[in-house]
Amino acid sequence: MGDKVAFTEIYTFNRETFLEWGIADALFIDEKEIRTGPPPSYEDIKKKIAKRVKKLK
Repeated sequence: MGDKVAFTEIYTFNRETFLEWGIADALFIDEKEIRTGPPPSYEDIKKKIAKRVKKLK
């Protein structure tokens, strides 16, 4: 997907960062939280991102 996708990781294992964000484990696509339940596979995440990128065209 190249430069169409920006990935930002927030390392919440650091207590101060966790307290700042108030959440330890989450996935957001376009500022919308994706319900993860059991951790999603890499392929599932990739599909969700690809679906969103396709809508941008």
